[in-house]
Amino acid sequence: MDLEKHLTDLDQDGFTVIPDALSQQEVSVTLQAVKDLLEEEREVALGTGTQSDNLLTSHTITGKHPVFYEFFLNPPTMNVVRKMIGDDALLYDANIRIPMPTGAANPRQGFQLHVDREDYTVVPFVGGKHFPMAMNVTWCLVDFTINNGATLLWPGSHNSCIVPEPESRPPGYICAEAPAGSAVIWDAAIWHASGINCSDSPRYAVLAYYIRYWMRGKTDSLRFIPPDVRPILSEEAKHLLGFRPAPPDYSDVKALSPERLASLSVQEKKVLGFAVY
Repeated sequence: MDLEKHLTDLDQDGFTVIPDALSQQEVSVTLQAVKDLLEEEREVALGTGTQSDNLLTSHTITGKHPVFYEFFLNPPTMNVVRKMIGDDALLYDANIRIPMPTGAANPRQGFQLHVDREDYTVVPFVGGKHFPMAMNVTWCLVDFTINNGATLLWPGSHNSCIVPEPESRPPGYICAEAPAGSAVIWDAAIWHASGINCSDSPRYAVLAYYIRYWMRGKTDSLRFIPPDVRPILSEEAKHLLGFRPAPPDYSDVKALSPERLASLSVQEKKVLGFAVY
């Protein structure tokens, strides 16, 4: 893939599309996992509003199904994400989101114009220059079209450092149409909204939200990984989720070499202030 083009697109327009980020086999396997997970949660989800006639969702899915244990390491996607927000980028959140073919939308569930986590992606930069803090990724498990409500994006709006009015629909947006298997990546600060599905089929997608490693949001992703799943994860997946040593910035800790840090005993870590039990 043309990595430089994707990086330029994200810098200038705030989004890019990677065709064939997933193989057709991967699309098929992921789509079945999505359907299985939604069915497993259906009874409870209907009661919480997580599933409705207009929208099906499932939250923090990484540890809920084996297909998703390593899914979010998708190489084409991570090549771009890590270039944008660092090699130590963390997976902060991962969801299923499926607008249903009703031609309608649930209020306040992403259909309004918005940016993501504005408290740290836009607000700190108001009146100044944008700095990318987080990347949103949507993997298309079916073709994304205007008719089935593909995401609406306002190119260049991430550089405005402005939080838009939710109920507005200013001119200048595009519809992120893409074939199944594509990954649509956008800067979390770009203005965007979910389209309305006016087709005759659900619009299946898996979403991820990646942040810079030194940030902490309101979701503690580690707590959503079941204890029996943690040993199964690869070291790279654990790193992506934040299962990594976090030495504090005390001067005596900073004075240690990486090799010395790696060799510390639990008791030594405890004395230094970052024991892991």
